[in-house]
Amino acid sequence: MPMQDSFQSSVRRPRPIDLRDLAQYELICELDMREPGDFLRRYMFRFNLGSLAFFLFALVTVAMFIAELTNPAYTGESTLTQLVLALIGSVVVVPIHEGIHALTYKAIGAPAVKFMAEWRKGLIYTVADRFVVNQREYVWLAIMPVLVISAALGGLYFVAPEYDLFIAGLLCFHTVSCVGDIAIVNFLWEHRERVIFSYDDCKLHRSYFYARRDTSS
Repeated sequence: MPMQDSFQSSVRRPRPIDLRDLAQYELICELDMREPGDFLRRYMFRFNLGSLAFFLFALVTVAMFIAELTNPAYTGESTLTQLVLALIGSVVVVPIHEGIHALTYKAIGAPAVKFMAEWRKGLIYTVADRFVVNQREYVWLAIMPVLVISAALGGLYFVAPEYDLFIAGLLCFHTVSCVGDIAIVNFLWEHRERVIFSYDDCKLHRSYFYARRDTSS
């Protein structure tokens, strides 16, 4: 099965103009990508099976980091060195994280992908301008970076023990930074009984989430 087909569902992909047909679709959320705070606060800590798994994993990474940080095998100098490397690595991993979002977009079928940033607010995000995705595809978009990067760093943790503090710190920092992606998953989970479509508008810096209306009655 082609990779693109493995992400897509059987639901026909509408166009943005189709979603604005109020007889068929309802706008249920409009997210300003430059001001995501309200959305994150609302959905970051909604608990379901997926988010509980994520937060348990996050707690494990924090525990790993603390365990390595208090490991008497490290000298003060080596501890400081690996901490600095972990902080630098957490910056370097950002474009890798966004690149995985971009590759997932391409696998889904997006013709073009853009990277956008609000440097003063420390926001970097990946968008496929006006490319509509359904909720199944959006879940893959949200979770793929944490899956791939966590698997890679988890493997390194066991094969490069001399850098365990650096790897544990980087894994912890990256996992905690993924709470925005998990908020998206939580939002989609809360509306799991409906057929959801979403697209980004780069010019307006907004994401739109539409639910298909039940016209069976």
